[in-house]
Amino acid sequence: MDQIVPVPADRYEEAIRCVLPRSRRPDANEAIAALAREGRLPDGCMHAIQHPSGHYTAAVLVIPAPGKTASFVLSPPRHANSINQAAALLRAGSIQASRWPIDLFQALLDPTDQLTHTAFLQAGFQDLAELHTMVAPVKAPPSPTPLPEGISLAHAQDTNLIGVLDATYERTLDCPALRGLRQVPDIIEGHRAGGCVHDDLWLVVTHGQRDIGCVLSTCTATRSADLAYFGLIPEERGRGLGRIIMEHVLARAALHGVTTMRLAVDASNVPARRLYRSLGFQPRAKQRAVIRSAAEVQVRSTK
Repeated sequence: MDQIVPVPADRYEEAIRCVLPRSRRPDANEAIAALAREGRLPDGCMHAIQHPSGHYTAAVLVIPAPGKTASFVLSPPRHANSINQAAALLRAGSIQASRWPIDLFQALLDPTDQLTHTAFLQAGFQDLAELHTMVAPVKAPPSPTPLPEGISLAHAQDTNLIGVLDATYERTLDCPALRGLRQVPDIIEGHRAGGCVHDDLWLVVTHGQRDIGCVLSTCTATRSADLAYFGLIPEERGRGLGRIIMEHVLARAALHGVTTMRLAVDASNVPARRLYRSLGFQPRAKQRAVIRSAAEVQVRSTK
């Protein structure tokens, strides 16, 4: 009978082939080497379904990341009868990952893959959002619209961010179910790990002496940038301030040689999507995000 087993390090390549799309399976060894260099292959990071013959038929890879998160990558169930096994794989990976310093489990799924989605829900994950990846060209623009009187942008210190980040989550339309699942310093660490941080792209927005928002962007080695987070406190929304701030961010990014900026936005956040479209961002991909609290797994696994 097939059984779920932890994957030893000397069989990682075999197991990871199960979770990669067919077109990328020749890159399995390279993928393992890259994750190992980053220290993201801890003991127990892979579980597999093992056939009586000894070979693996499916696997789950759990990749820890800065900010106390872990991403799950699962072999897609081939048919409805394999959903139970896929869910069991996810539960095995969840139990192992709950022993690490992790607060949040997450996965990004193909929104058309209902079998994989069902397996994650059966394993205790919940829907977070449909995420739209949007991309815009970054050009050296004419001077952006001046900031309104009393509004300024300054390099964000962690001490500023801890307070203002939580305030911008209030009544947010962007993945509201995430609020409270991680400590704010861990969220900041996760955003910062996305790439190179420049002082003039890692910003707190102030109105007078009050912090009212933040915009956090990181740059890559390929002349692109990721908008990791942008939020304003509720009373500052809907007045056109977001667009002006983004004009300044794009202008500053251009000075760093950035030619493309990316972001991911909750599909249900209609005002944000409208803003980004007005700035030239175009949708490129859609993914379904699912999450699970590690604390919930810890409680359940001790019962």
